[in-house]
Amino acid sequence: MILSRILLMMIGLLYLTHCQLGETQKRIDSQASASSFYVEKISGSFVSESFNENISIPKDRTYQFSVCLKDLKKNKAITNHPFLIEEIKETLTTDASGCFNWTETFTFEFLAEPTFLKFERNIISKGLHSGSESITYAINLWDTENYKNIVDLSKNKVSPLVEGNKVEQKLAARNETSAFDLWLEDGRVFITDEKMGEELQLKYDFSLQPFIKFKKTSGEPFNYALKSGLFKGKIQLLQRYFDGNSKENQYDIFGEDSFDAAKMEKGILSFSKTLKFKSPPTRGNLFLRIQIESQLPINNLKSFTGLFPLGDYRNFKTNQFLKVTSSPELLQEVAKKIPGNSRYDVNKNTQPSSENENETRSDSLISIAPLSIDPLSGEQINYHKKMVKYIVTACFSNNLVTSPLVFQKFKVYGFSQNENQPGELKDVKKTNHLGCVYWTDNVEFDMYDCHHFYRGYVIVENQHFNFKEKIYYFVNPWEPYLLGTDEKKIDNVNVLSTSCDSKKPKKSEILIDSVVFENQGQQNENKINHKLDIEITRHLSLTFHPKVSVPSDIRDDYNAKLESLANGIYLLRLAFFKNLKTSNKKELIFYKEIPVLNKNNIVTTDLDFTLKDKRLLETKNSMIIQLLPVKQEDFEVVSDYKVIPKSKSKSIQLSLDNNTSLLSPIFKQEFSLDGDGKQVSLRTFKGSEITTHFNVTFNEENKNFDLNSFIQAFRSEEDLHQQRLLIPPKANDFALKNQLLLYENKKIEELKFKNAAIKTIEASKNSFDEQSVEKLCDYWFENNWKEKFRTTESLFHRYCKSEGSKNLKSIFDLNYVYLIHNVSGSKYLGPGLDKNLTTSDSYSLSTSINNFSSSALSTGVKVGVKPPPTVIPEWFSLGAEVGAQISSGQQSATSESNSITLNEMSNLQVSESHFQITTSKYQKCLSIKPNASLFYDSGKNSFLKVWDAMWKTDMKTEMGNLLFKSDITESEKMEASNKGILICKSDLATTPFSFQESYYWVQPNLSTNELQDAKDERTKINSFMLRGVQDFTRFKYFLTTKWTLPEGSKQIKLDSERIFNNLIYLKYFQATLPGIYIQKEK
Repeated sequence: MILSRILLMMIGLLYLTHCQLGETQKRIDSQASASSFYVEKISGSFVSESFNENISIPKDRTYQFSVCLKDLKKNKAITNHPFLIEEIKETLTTDASGCFNWTETFTFEFLAEPTFLKFERNIISKGLHSGSESITYAINLWDTENYKNIVDLSKNKVSPLVEGNKVEQKLAARNETSAFDLWLEDGRVFITDEKMGEELQLKYDFSLQPFIKFKKTSGEPFNYALKSGLFKGKIQLLQRYFDGNSKENQYDIFGEDSFDAAKMEKGILSFSKTLKFKSPPTRGNLFLRIQIESQLPINNLKSFTGLFPLGDYRNFKTNQFLKVTSSPELLQEVAKKIPGNSRYDVNKNTQPSSENENETRSDSLISIAPLSIDPLSGEQINYHKKMVKYIVTACFSNNLVTSPLVFQKFKVYGFSQNENQPGELKDVKKTNHLGCVYWTDNVEFDMYDCHHFYRGYVIVENQHFNFKEKIYYFVNPWEPYLLGTDEKKIDNVNVLSTSCDSKKPKKSEILIDSVVFENQGQQNENKINHKLDIEITRHLSLTFHPKVSVPSDIRDDYNAKLESLANGIYLLRLAFFKNLKTSNKKELIFYKEIPVLNKNNIVTTDLDFTLKDKRLLETKNSMIIQLLPVKQEDFEVVSDYKVIPKSKSKSIQLSLDNNTSLLSPIFKQEFSLDGDGKQVSLRTFKGSEITTHFNVTFNEENKNFDLNSFIQAFRSEEDLHQQRLLIPPKANDFALKNQLLLYENKKIEELKFKNAAIKTIEASKNSFDEQSVEKLCDYWFENNWKEKFRTTESLFHRYCKSEGSKNLKSIFDLNYVYLIHNVSGSKYLGPGLDKNLTTSDSYSLSTSINNFSSSALSTGVKVGVKPPPTVIPEWFSLGAEVGAQISSGQQSATSESNSITLNEMSNLQVSESHFQITTSKYQKCLSIKPNASLFYDSGKNSFLKVWDAMWKTDMKTEMGNLLFKSDITESEKMEASNKGILICKSDLATTPFSFQESYYWVQPNLSTNELQDAKDERTKINSFMLRGVQDFTRFKYFLTTKWTLPEGSKQIKLDSERIFNNLIYLKYFQATLPGIYIQKEK
């Protein structure tokens, strides 16, 4: 029994010992820590890198790490538990395997000695477990090819190893003992001709593969291939030759150039350079020295300078495989003879000697024949300057043997007219087998200068033969076949003097013999201005062929054949005046400055010809035209017929070219623009004529008349007109014109029917109710009709209220008056029906047009009639005035009167045009006047029901006498029948308002005879424009009504009543003023 108990106790003890054995073994590595976990495994590897922006070397590399943890007691993986990596301050959670991963990026300088870096990370529990564990590992950032994975330092040892504070120094590549070489081993160069002839240029296309001489961790050399980057450097072509005077090789820089920002892509550095040479090499060997470095400085990276042999001089233009030389002796020899900072200037010239160049060496062994000058080519520099190039031949002889001096080099300074400044040094070849050398020279000249000879010189010298000579010759660039002559050939140079050598040489002149006008159509859209006047615009095409008269007594002087004006841009000044021959006062109709293009001797341009008086298109007026040269660079050619200034702010006057000797005369002609395709022949407007016509002093000798400044005096009134256009119409002016009493602003409060009036204005519709009508009648009988009528006044008052309540328009005439402040657009709707008016009496019509436009001052067409004695009162002239708006393009303050006489049964032709006009700013008013039918017998007897039966038979013939009191004068009767009120809202309306307006062009239908020229304004049949139905109706009614009285006193009373009756009807239509539109209540 005891034995069995002892046996059971031993078995239990063995079991307990077996269960705790595993934990004890795993604890060995962590016995110094109080943590409840341990690190089972650590691993990591390089995953990615980023490169320097300027060159493809790494600037940082990223590693991924993995750590697996286990429970110390249970020896199980710790899952879903948070741990903090203290150094990177990042908390991570273990996965199902008890592991977690993280990445770290290390920034470093790549150009450093490869080595291992030691890092330590402390893992701290942030959950149920307690304590922390540290791990140590090493990475090699420089040698990832051999050491891609991290090294667990708890299990392995590496060397060399940097740890502690030295890690940061190593990452920044501080204290490195040596830098690394940028290197070129081989490459390709392709050579092509860039320019041959007087200057030799070759294009070199390089294809190189630069790399960095690096090394591995073991110290083994390693070439780090570059993929991209920006580089700069210098290319030098060197020539090595052996000079018999020296025992050493000689080196020259044959050509060189620098390159910058050359781009390397996909491992290939490609760039092109053009090298300039004085001449091809004739001996020795060629080398290419290439210097290259990073565009921006890179730490611990040295630049590269290498020498690449190209072979002997015959390989000057041969494509080559480049291979850097490895001979240290050759490199030292080249560096000694031509240091890397040596420079080469292919354009370096030798200046002429400062000795007296006018002397010829007496001991010269050679002589020179007279120069031979042959034309080569001409070049147009601009519209008036030209350059003539020519070949000069100089032949030399050996004076000792009297034979050509062959294969010798001469120094030649080209043509110059300045005694103190020789011409440019010419690059001439050696003399040929005939002993001659050749060079090209040129003369720049103004094509329009008076023809003459240029005198200049060249300098020829040769130091070996102690020769130097200054040779004079003459050049005439206008005559290519008589171009130049050596002065030695001429015994008397005075024979080359011309009339152009005088103090006042003649100048060339632009000539315009004719102009063709084509009518391209008339623009009617948006041609109504703020005063509601029509601005007539026609699209015209203008074409002419300018010529030039160039004087010179070398040939025919002024009898020389006219030349075509050079192609280029010019300024066309075009002015239309009232006929300068027939008008007493000069008035400007139109002026415009147009940049035009002369191409192949054709000038074509389009212009909008705008007038405010249609009559001026039919009369014969004076055209003045001038064509001036301008600075070509100030303008842009849009098409052959459209040229615009490049700067809108620059005055076109500043673009005139005053450097040319070309004169721009003024041309003039009288013509009319009523036809199509009309050719107008022009004649020169001489200075004496300008003085006569415009009363100005002008000396025309070699000087252009300033037409623009002259025009400004005429344009001042147009500017004033434009300012007046901006002045809006005033309600008070309209009220005075039409015998209306104005109620505006606070004055409206005086009206007892103001609310109905304002509502009517706003709605453009009669809004008077019964009470408002009664108040309106009360107002009228209190202010306008009080004590004017006989005993019927009270009956008339009651009738006004009763009938007016039923139909207000039977008593009062309502008109909506719009004072236009702005016209935002207009549209031409088309023509109306042509009308013919036949006059019923004899009239004298006259127009006196004041100021620039009727918009500035209303223009009256006054009709003169024979007044009947004692019957027609003073106000008859007011009743007979038709306020017709006549727009004029004349710019003078006053104009010549233009009148005609119309006999009885004369015919007038009326052309009607309709426009739709839109305004976005206007003042709206309401005009109230008595209905004319109350006082005017229209034949319908509409007013008979006002009177009782006993007057029924007398109403038609004695209406006026029965209605008014006997002491009421004719003037008071007219005032009572026409006086009204004008009610205006003070605020401006901005809601767009569109309306239709009619325009009537009136002209007598008379024929032209030998004494009446239809093109002469003085005798031309009068015509004018009327606007609005009301104005036209007044005019029509006046002309078609019989006004004159027959002889005999028996008819006086009857006709007086008839005229009075007609005048009442005439005044029924209100007169329209500029900028005012009247809309009648329907």
